[in-house]
Amino acid sequence: VTIKLQSPEGEKSVLKNPWAGTLLDKKYLEMDQMQYQIKHDNGLESLILTRGTGLGPEHKLSPGDAIQAGQQLGWVSSASPLFWTVKPGVSE
Repeated sequence: VTIKLQSPEGEKSVLKNPWAGTLLDKKYLEMDQMQYQIKHDNGLESLILTRGTGLGPEHKLSPGDAIQAGQQLGWVSSASPLFWTVKPGVSE
């Protein structure tokens, strides 16, 4: 399932992790886009793509880091939608 969210014009929104889990990957893409891949403890995986910024160096998240539900991942720009794809986790 892919969900597209858009914040009100001119506002900067906080991007928060929906459920507890592990950060599998974080990438800075072209045109100020951020991509987060998260394996959640509930058996789901999220792929979040948005134009915005990550956290500052003092709060840097790296692949393999445990992240809590509601933990801030970064900031989302109101000039661009956020795409959130949720799928069942792949068993290893």
